[in-house]
Amino acid sequence: MASLHRDPRGKSPFWYCAFTDGDGKRHFRSTKEAKRKKAQAVRDGWQRAAELARKGLLTQVQALKVVSEIYERVNQEPLNSSDTTKFLGNGSNPRNW
Repeated sequence: MASLHRDPRGKSPFWYCAFTDGDGKRHFRSTKEAKRKKAQAVRDGWQRAAELARKGLLTQVQALKVVSEIYERVNQEPLNSSDTTKFLGNGSNPRNW
């Protein structure tokens, strides 16, 4: 189960997420979001991707879908798919990532 945390020392304005990836390894990463609702959207997306990876269902298409959903929830606008394709090098060669 993923969880949200703040730096108890107050050194960062951002929320942090603790989650377990598809290989069972625990991570603690910054969401780069200062607002809890936006941080929750990022957390939920990471959790969903990790669950799909654990089940062996995280394909390139599904990963792009999860990232697009996170972007849309946080920014209140859809991710431009042509930008995604351009960023990923047309998706044909993972080395272009």
